[in-house]
Amino acid sequence: MAEAPTRDDILDRLLGVPLDRFVEGRNTMTRELRSAGERETAAWVASLRRPAPAVWALDQVARSEPQRVGWLLDLGGELRAMQGRAVRGDRDAAVRMQELGRQVQRAIDDTVRRAGEVLRDAGHGVSTDTVFAMASTLRAALAGSDELREQLAAGRLLAPESVPGFGFGDGDVDTDAEAAEDSEPPEAQPKPPTSRAESEDAAAAAARQRAAVAARDADEADREVFRRQREAEAAQQAVIEVRTRMRALEQELSAAEERARASTQAVRDAVQLAREARRDADMAQAALGGE
Repeated sequence: MAEAPTRDDILDRLLGVPLDRFVEGRNTMTRELRSAGERETAAWVASLRRPAPAVWALDQVARSEPQRVGWLLDLGGELRAMQGRAVRGDRDAAVRMQELGRQVQRAIDDTVRRAGEVLRDAGHGVSTDTVFAMASTLRAALAGSDELREQLAAGRLLAPESVPGFGFGDGDVDTDAEAAEDSEPPEAQPKPPTSRAESEDAAAAAARQRAAVAARDADEADREVFRRQREAEAAQQAVIEVRTRMRALEQELSAAEERARASTQAVRDAVQLAREARRDADMAQAALGGE
C-alpha cells in the first residue's frame, strides 16, 4: 500500500504547475485522496485557494533559484541580530544595520524583478500592485515567524503577507501611546528613566519607533520605485515602437531610392536608344538623297 503524501508533498505538487492549472490539480488531488480514504487531508486540499500571481511567482523563484531567496533570508537574519544588539546600546551594530538594510532592499528588489520575469514568461501581466505585493510579502517573511520564512524558502507560500507596523523588531508599536506622548506639552513629558531596566525599555521603544518610521518610508519608496519603473517601461516601449517605425521608413526609403535609380537609368537608356534611332534614320535619309 502506497504511503499517503504529506501536506508538504501536496503543496510541492500543486505549486509546481502553471498557475492556470492549480485549480484543476487541486480538484484532481482531492478526488484521489477521497478515493484513498484520506478524507481529512482531502478536505484540507479542497479548501486551498489558488495563490495570487505575486505569491505563485515568488514560489517559483524559490524553487528554481533557492540561492537567491536563501541569500535574502540570510541577510534578514543578520539584520534582525544587529537590531537586537542595537537596542541593547551597541553603536557599531546600529551602523551595521544601515548597511544591512540597504543590502536587504537590493536583495528584495532583485528577487521581485526575477519574480516579475517569471510571471511575464508564464503569460501573466505584472502590475504595480503585483510588484508591491511581492516586496511586501518578502519583507513580512523576513520580519515574521520561522515558519513563514521556511515556507518562503521551500516555495510553499499560499497567500500574500504584509508587515504589521514595521519591518523588523520585537513587538508592535503602540500608536495610541505615541499619539498621547505627542500631544503632551513639554513639561508633561515623563521623567528620564533612572534604572538600567527602564533605560533599556526606553531604548527599545525608541528603536521600535524608528523602525516603524523607516518601514513606512521604505513602503513609500517602494511605491515610488514601482511608479518610476512603470514609467521607464512605457518609455522604453515607446522607443522600441519609434525605432520599429524608423526601420520600416528606412526600408521604404531604400526601396523608393532604388526605384528612382532604376527609373533614371531607364530614362537614360531610352534617350540613348532614341539617339541611335535618330542617327540611323538620318543616315538612311542621306543615303536616299544620294541616289
